[in-house]
Amino acid sequence: METLSRAFTKNGTETEYCSAPTLADKQTQWRKYMPRALLTGCNSKFGSVLAIELQKTYDVEIVPRSCISSILEYELLNYEYDFVFFNHNKPVTNWVFDRFPTDTLKRIKPKCVGWMISGEAKHMGAGTTHKSYLQPYIAQKAIYISQMRFFERHFRTFCYDPGILLKEHYLATARDVISKIDMPGSGEIYTSSVGSGLYLS
Repeated sequence: METLSRAFTKNGTETEYCSAPTLADKQTQWRKYMPRALLTGCNSKFGSVLAIELQKTYDVEIVPRSCISSILEYELLNYEYDFVFFNHNKPVTNWVFDRFPTDTLKRIKPKCVGWMISGEAKHMGAGTTHKSYLQPYIAQKAIYISQMRFFERHFRTFCYDPGILLKEHYLATARDVISKIDMPGSGEIYTSSVGSGLYLS
């Protein structure tokens, strides 16, 4: 789209040209005043659908998968964010748990923060699967719940259990996550009304 220009005249002589903003300029200016969101784990599958849906109302920044091992490897674009959502699934090796959320939250000033968890993490102890290979994953998700409750005193927080997340449920689940941003209260654990839950026995 070409930039439109018009001439200004003074005493009948053209003095300068004023460029009208192009559509791209207007979009840039519009996004400048949009609320900001910081997302992780949103490069593919459900996460990419969440990012696309959120971009309708937020200026979205996605942390690359390669930087999930350490926030110090990524240069944040902003300091203040209206919404932060930790959707990544970092493998637990030798019972060393994910520090990315806590290290990130020490560097920024968010208004609302969410963590993606699993149903199993909500039921540590009774009713939790005894399958050994799942224990590090479940423990990590349970730690996210504790992180959410710890940071509740600083800003609004919540956890989200998507249940069994099937491809046909991606869009409805993404919209459900976004609907929790402005919910009253803090420290809540929401369960998807779309997924059927994940309780492995």
